Amino acid sequence: MLGVKNFFTHVITTISAVYFFIILLGALVNPNLIRQTAASKWRWAIVCALLVLALVFQRERLKTVAYYLRQPLLDHRRLVVGVLLGLGVIFQISLVLNLAAPTGFDSAAIRQSAALRVVTPELQNYYSIYPNNLFFFFFAKGLHTVAKFCHFSSFILTLDFVNLILVDLSIGLNYLVVKKLNWGDQAAGITFWLSVVGIGLTPWLIVFYSDTVVLPIVSGILLCLASILRSDDLTNQYLSPILLGLLVFVGYKLKPTALIIMIAVLIVGLLNLFDPKQRQKMLPLGHKFLLSLIVFSGTLLLFNVAVKHLSPLELNKQREMPPTHFVMMGLTGEGGYNLTDFRNSQAQPTVAARKAYNIKIIKQRLRNYGFNGYRRFLWEKNLNNTADGTFGWGKEGHFIEETPQPHGYFKPLYYPTGKNNGNYHFWAQLVWLVVLFGLLGSLAFHDNKTICLQLAILGLLIYLLLFEGGRSRYLIQALPLFFVLAGRGWAKISRPAA
Repeated sequence: MLGVKNFFTHVITTISAVYFFIILLGALVNPNLIRQTAASKWRWAIVCALLVLALVFQRERLKTVAYYLRQPLLDHRRLVVGVLLGLGVIFQISLVLNLAAPTGFDSAAIRQSAALRVVTPELQNYYSIYPNNLFFFFFAKGLHTVAKFCHFSSFILTLDFVNLILVDLSIGLNYLVVKKLNWGDQAAGITFWLSVVGIGLTPWLIVFYSDTVVLPIVSGILLCLASILRSDDLTNQYLSPILLGLLVFVGYKLKPTALIIMIAVLIVGLLNLFDPKQRQKMLPLGHKFLLSLIVFSGTLLLFNVAVKHLSPLELNKQREMPPTHFVMMGLTGEGGYNLTDFRNSQAQPTVAARKAYNIKIIKQRLRNYGFNGYRRFLWEKNLNNTADGTFGWGKEGHFIEETPQPHGYFKPLYYPTGKNNGNYHFWAQLVWLVVLFGLLGSLAFHDNKTICLQLAILGLLIYLLLFEGGRSRYLIQALPLFFVLAGRGWAKISRPAA
């Protein structure tokens, strides 16, 4: 029976290795690494200097100036970390204050409807089409109420600073996740700093949308799962499962793909039933997850009842987009949003008619592709989904195109028309490459926790291949998974050099 578990574990690890390597190749050839600016000639020189410095700091036997600087930094690591964090927070606040502006698309619909006393018919139609954003609307509405009560002059700045706080909360939780998993201080530290530079210092701080708002929820889910696996004290036996159920509910309402984490947990749990040593642990864990399921289901039921009877929005259920619509959109162009597909779907009078139309187009497109054509399409779509280390910055949200000649420090760096924008794309791509190399390093581990995280990432990547994708922005919601795994991977990679 143990052979069954080992076989499927090997299959998951092998698929993860192939997929992670493909993603790494795509990131290596991404145009972000060759975008030209006035400072282009210095980029790789700086990278080489950093690599040499990192190597010297790791090698205790190399008696260089850097080596003698290493020990004082280690002796005062708390002070050093405190200074770096302080500078990081100052950078974040400056970024928000300099870049905050009305963003477009779905984030605009959320912000505008939250600020209105009576939501317009146009915006009500938006929620009829995308009812999955109702929870996010209520959250933004609550923030608007608080902002008015506190007499905050700018609702946009309020949302952006809330976004900043939520991102920073996720960064801290990622560190705690690795500590709770007992993967070591080095892995926890690497995870923390990858989280800081991977999302904490990016311009996504000024886009208040579910991509970033869900980050602390995903990190919290991971922390609850790690706690549940610990000894059966009061917290791990009752509080963590209850909190897990609540967090999964919030994650599901913000991003339904959050359930992929729990599906991965279920699959790994089922595989453990084939392991005689692990089987006896499954029953108490099953009781905890049953409690989480009860809390999740009960909260979901209460929310649906509240929406039905208390919501200020009048929704037309026949306007809702079914999942088949997003599969259909994911089969054309770059695999992302398609305005023609949207209009054609909305032209159908009912949800049932919309599903039938979507399925007809899906079959038609698959026939037109053929096996080889569909395989090439999936390859290109996967590149669009995963290769861009900026997570599609500048491709959505027309506000950043309103300044033809940005000035100052932040706008030239982050605006697409800015003279230094290529520098941001370059460094963001390098950080993404560091994360992806860390993922490859995590393949050295075959324990249940690592396999579960790898499986969750695979699940999201496959989801994005089948449904609407086409841009790497959709990876933001799962970044805690990437950072935690990459942190452990880099701890393994760097250990022999110590």
